[in-house]
Amino acid sequence: MPTSVLVSQAAADTLCCLGLGLLLACLYDGGRLVAGNGKIAVFVLDTLFFGAAGIVACSYAAARSYAGVVRWYHLLGMLIGVMAYYKAFFGFTQWVRKKLLCILQIFLIPFGLLWWSCKNLYKKVAKVCHQKRDSRKKKKNHSTLSTKQLQTTGKVLYNSK
Repeated sequence: MPTSVLVSQAAADTLCCLGLGLLLACLYDGGRLVAGNGKIAVFVLDTLFFGAAGIVACSYAAARSYAGVVRWYHLLGMLIGVMAYYKAFFGFTQWVRKKLLCILQIFLIPFGLLWWSCKNLYKKVAKVCHQKRDSRKKKKNHSTLSTKQLQTTGKVLYNSK
């Protein structure tokens, strides 16, 4: 581990970390697209993002950096990469997100209608089945109560002597 790194080497490390920051921000934004904007989803994604940023910074520093350890300019490069992503690409990704949601809604409307109609059909069939079952129970109760006959004691039973 060198005590000082040349400016050209530090600049190369910073540019690589800038690209890593752009990549992390893109992955984070994709995760937000998939997981949504709920409180729990955002908390989990934020935690994963900060963990991934730390792992990426340490991995890069150990594997490719001229310094061999994480230096302040690595973190600065990653921060600038994240900020550059949100300044340059965030508006475009929001536009793409809206278009994808519109396309998804257009293609999923028939499935939604199919689901809705199947659900309503199931409710109607279940209601009819429950009514028939209840009417059979009532008929059974009425028929067993009215036609129930007790055995006369004058007859001979099985196994009796």
